[in-house]
Amino acid sequence: MGASNLPEKDELEIQMQKRIAELEKANQDLRAENMALNRDITKHKRAEEESGQNEQHFGLKLENNLSTSRKAENLELAEIIDIQAVQSIIDDFYKFAHITMALLDLKGNVLIGVGWQDICTKFHRVHPETCKHCVESDTKLSAGVPPGEFKLYRCKNNMWDIVTPIIVDGHHIGNIFSGQFFFDDEPVDYELFRTQARKYGFNEEKYIAALEKVPRLSRETVENSMSFFMKLANMLSQLSHSNIKLAQSLEERNTLVDDLDRAQAVGNVGSWRLNAHKNELTWSDENHRIFGIPKGTPLTYETFLSTVHPDDREYVNKEWEEGLKGKPYDIEHRIIVDGKIKWVREKAYLELDKDGAVVNGFGITQDITERRQAEHQLSNELARATGLYELYTRSSNLSDRELYDFALNQAVKVTDSMIGFFHLVSEDEKEIILTTWNQEALRSCTAGNEGHYPIEKAGNWVDCVRLKRPVVYNDFPSSPNQKGLPAGHAAVKRFMSVPVIENGKVRIIFGVGNKVDEYDDRDVMQLQLVANELHKIMKLRRIENEVRESEAFLRDIMENVSDAIFVKDREARMILANPAYYRLIGKSPEEVLNKTVADFHPPEIARKLAEGDKRVMEAGKGTTLEERIFTSHGWRILQTVKAPYYDGQGNIIGLIGAARDITERRQAEEALKKAHDSLEKLVEERTAELEKSYNSLKESEKSLSEAQKIAHIGNWDWNLITGKIWWSNELYRIFGLNPQELPPAYGEFLNYIHPEDRCYVDESVKQALNGKSYSIDNRIVLDNGENRVIHVQAEVVIDDKNTPIRIKGTTQDITERKKAEEKIRILADAVESSNDAIVTESLDGNITSWNKTAEDIYGYSAEETLGKNVSILEPESVKGEINKIIERVKQGEKIQHYKTLRQKKDGTIINVSITYSPVFDASGKLMAISAIARDITEQINAERLLAKAEEARKKEIHHRIKNNLQVISSLLDLQAEKFRSRGSAEDLEVLNAFRESQDRVMSIAFIHKELHEGRGTDKLNFSPYLKRLVENLFQTYKLGNLDISLNLDVEENIFFDTDIAVPLGMIINELVSNSLKYAFPDKRTGEIQIKLFSEEAISEPDTRGELFKKGKRYTLIISDNGIGIPKEINLENTETLGVQLVNILVEQLDGQVELKRDNGTEFVISFGAE
Repeated sequence: MGASNLPEKDELEIQMQKRIAELEKANQDLRAENMALNRDITKHKRAEEESGQNEQHFGLKLENNLSTSRKAENLELAEIIDIQAVQSIIDDFYKFAHITMALLDLKGNVLIGVGWQDICTKFHRVHPETCKHCVESDTKLSAGVPPGEFKLYRCKNNMWDIVTPIIVDGHHIGNIFSGQFFFDDEPVDYELFRTQARKYGFNEEKYIAALEKVPRLSRETVENSMSFFMKLANMLSQLSHSNIKLAQSLEERNTLVDDLDRAQAVGNVGSWRLNAHKNELTWSDENHRIFGIPKGTPLTYETFLSTVHPDDREYVNKEWEEGLKGKPYDIEHRIIVDGKIKWVREKAYLELDKDGAVVNGFGITQDITERRQAEHQLSNELARATGLYELYTRSSNLSDRELYDFALNQAVKVTDSMIGFFHLVSEDEKEIILTTWNQEALRSCTAGNEGHYPIEKAGNWVDCVRLKRPVVYNDFPSSPNQKGLPAGHAAVKRFMSVPVIENGKVRIIFGVGNKVDEYDDRDVMQLQLVANELHKIMKLRRIENEVRESEAFLRDIMENVSDAIFVKDREARMILANPAYYRLIGKSPEEVLNKTVADFHPPEIARKLAEGDKRVMEAGKGTTLEERIFTSHGWRILQTVKAPYYDGQGNIIGLIGAARDITERRQAEEALKKAHDSLEKLVEERTAELEKSYNSLKESEKSLSEAQKIAHIGNWDWNLITGKIWWSNELYRIFGLNPQELPPAYGEFLNYIHPEDRCYVDESVKQALNGKSYSIDNRIVLDNGENRVIHVQAEVVIDDKNTPIRIKGTTQDITERKKAEEKIRILADAVESSNDAIVTESLDGNITSWNKTAEDIYGYSAEETLGKNVSILEPESVKGEINKIIERVKQGEKIQHYKTLRQKKDGTIINVSITYSPVFDASGKLMAISAIARDITEQINAERLLAKAEEARKKEIHHRIKNNLQVISSLLDLQAEKFRSRGSAEDLEVLNAFRESQDRVMSIAFIHKELHEGRGTDKLNFSPYLKRLVENLFQTYKLGNLDISLNLDVEENIFFDTDIAVPLGMIINELVSNSLKYAFPDKRTGEIQIKLFSEEAISEPDTRGELFKKGKRYTLIISDNGIGIPKEINLENTETLGVQLVNILVEQLDGQVELKRDNGTEFVISFGAE
């Protein structure tokens, strides 16, 4: 076969291009179908069913072999090409060219072959050794050929072979071979082949005959053929790459279809598609489930409409018709499935032609029944919460009658009722005190007149009083114990009533009726909540009235008694003082309350006073002290009575004191000692003083009695030798006895002890006489039958023979405190049984227990969560948070009230407050973690509202304080008017004192003015305040001194709270006013300079030697270039009130003050602040 018998190169290429184009078109069609499938899954399924058998076979082959998890380098050539199609191409080529051709993989396997010569098929490929040469030629000798090129080589069986590679996605996976020929311009070495025949045992004649049949080709023919083979290899490479991508797309398509089906089932979302041209309506599986229509049922619009709730059909049909006209179709309505009502949301997308006719349509259906139920429940909960909130917030502005009506309307509202009543119950529980009905109940009923109705005559509407529990009659006409309804009373179909019980007695009752649905436990709970809250408000009003009366009585005593009375807590902070006390020490309440003596007395005086307080509280005994203090009136001598006071457990929680100024009496005593020459006169004066002292002592006794009355503490003394008993007036009041009568003897006293406590009290007294401590709580019964609780503390006095001769002590009425403790216990029980989600987690985060409230809050049942990781509750925004918290608990940390976000089963994100605690086994080993969570979503929303209200409240407080201080300043100014017209030096001093006091008040008033005009922060921008304060001082004192200038060098944006701002402002007021008054006599010129700047935060060692960072340090410098402060005045010991005040205020700031006299006067004050 010579080259002349071969078709031309161009003709071959044309034929091959034509065949390959057909394959490419088929491949493109397949890809197009796949793209269409991604847009329309239903359409693609129909297309797959109509595809030809060959395409199905090859597509399945691709999908089975070429999964997305396999890469091109791991694939075999046979897996990614259509062997039948390529075989057809090669066969056609061979008909034209008569050139041997084969397709081999990298293992030497012949996948496709045509035109193979007999010398190969009958000899070389048969003998093992020569076949090995063939395989080696196909695999090793052909290796290393670059893409788009070919390699010509002589095989080991001594014939020419040519190879070009097939590259797919950059990887060599096979070769196109041609060969088994000789070039026509080279001689054939017959002797070589005869030698091969003899060597391998071939029939020499047949072997040479097969050799003669081997084609002789021209080099041009070989070159043209290889050009075609290279193009064919390139096309196969491209088609194989496309097939791989197509297979991967098909696999991804199938995954998306499966995911869509699962997503619809999980999300309760079905879908449908309408093809108007084919008049076809198809539903997804989830759509069939939502509507309860079995698959296979003929689907029409009427089929769908038949499931719609009858009351919604007209609406749905109208919206659909509007949708056909182009209006967006997105509605919610009810359907009936298996006799049950469900809610669905439907949304449709309709494609219209130019004439407005529907061409295609697609839509979704979502089952929103649970959401609707949750919305309804949430609406009820919100109404209840809003009602209770309004009941609290509005109660203070309502009269009792308005309060009852408002609470009743809330009760009717939260229970979805139509009628309702609220009534009080008499103390003996024999009568109903008719109180109020709602308007619907009274519309035509005449029974609404107030009055008393005997319970024994009433019907079952008062059964809650008789049974002392809630009562529900969902079929009221058939309920027992009816006695008829008043004329005109509204018909009652359903009825529910609840009592509020206190101390075993029913106090009030609520009743509601005619709810559309039946009343359930939730309705009972909501009605009981309203009833309980109303009763609490009523009780609180009663207590507030009693407190106001007590406060008025206490205030009258405190304000009118002449002695200074004060009360301090366990840390010796002043918590109460009367006006006489403030007058005595010359301080305002703001300077005293909630402060210790160190805050408003010089250090040495404060130390001695504090030591006296400490001795009283440590010894637990009252004492009388003589104390010296320095006030605005100078040094004063006080006779002070101090006594501890106790809580219910007998613990000392503070002290009560009464002080009397005996300075004049002491001065008189000293004068008596000096006047020994005038004995008669001295005796008369001494007698007068003694009489005055006696009256003072009686007044002190009276003050002590009043103090005892305030604290409900009485004292007593029992002489065991004489049997005489003495009681204080307050002790008489505690036992309800007349102070004019003798106190009861011990035996009679025991009759007042509660019978159940009598033996305990008597035994305790006997033990005290034998040396044991005596501090007990017990009950007493007054003559009127009232029970009270008292705390008794006593000590026994013994003689030198260790015999008890006297017992004395104190008795405190702790009834109200015990009631408060009972309330606390009840509150603790309520907290213990609150509806919190309690979850136990293993140390690796798996849920091991899950209570009912957890199911309610998170929506998961216990079966769904046990064994699962708790991370299922984490939203995406806080993923990994729980694992971090578990690690912190493992390290021994207890995390309380941790506010975060959690995700419910339905995907809703809620705010929760969680407390994480370790759980240990009996050996103390950490075995699990407890998480107690509360849904605080509503609380968070309410807190935002309360924060805004709190901001407004603080502004109002600052505004009122500022106004009150300005009123005080005005009053001082008016009082000063009395002295301005007088010319005496004493009057000028008083006038200056008024002015100084007025300046100090205004310095504080400016602070509250700045805070009121600020933006809701508790911090004061001190720079503008300082400028305003100093400008006011200049206007006040400058007058004729017009040449005094002010130099302000103040750092901007320095913010202080009131604890820093108030004393700092008063310091500036004192020092600047002193400079204006005294630094520039005779109207001389000068300058006052004020600097305020901050320094960097510093670190200091704590008690363990570890460094901790402190707040910023600030420096205040006030200087003038005037005549300077007198040298005899120093900071450590001065009689000047202004300098003393500066020292006290600097000490209050925990700062230091330095006085410089180099050029005029300069005060340097440094202090720290957070």
